[in-house]
Amino acid sequence: MVAAPSDGTVLTENPGALIDQDVSSGQPLLELSDAGPRTARIYIPVSALDHIPPQAEVALALPGHFSIVRMTLPPPGGDPVTLPKGLIAKQDYQGIVLPLFYTSHITLPPSAGDPLIGESGQARIFGKRRSIAERIFNVAFNLARAHVF
Repeated sequence: MVAAPSDGTVLTENPGALIDQDVSSGQPLLELSDAGPRTARIYIPVSALDHIPPQAEVALALPGHFSIVRMTLPPPGGDPVTLPKGLIAKQDYQGIVLPLFYTSHITLPPSAGDPLIGESGQARIFGKRRSIAERIFNVAFNLARAHVF
């Protein structure tokens, strides 16, 4: 019998695989969520980082809630990651590289309720507004930069 250091939810994918395994003293066996405030992980594509200003607003549509939770988006941190399995359809084509994403962790307010760990929902980040002329200029500039410089 092993006692956990705190209460929480088991996050380890397959804890049954630990049965009859030899482990040493002090080796972590299970990953537990803390019983503190819930956080949401927002995946931001690398291509969108240029369009997100500091202190951008994010609107979260949590599963099972009718209201939208609006909050300030913390700056993304860490290294770019690929999306976990199951969030997007699997690509069977050879040569297609899935985009990279940065993650931002938001502490959910008490009004968000108590969403289950691992639930996914939609988040909409409100970046800076750009005119059509600015968009056309950016496309033309990027094309020129890619082919001329």
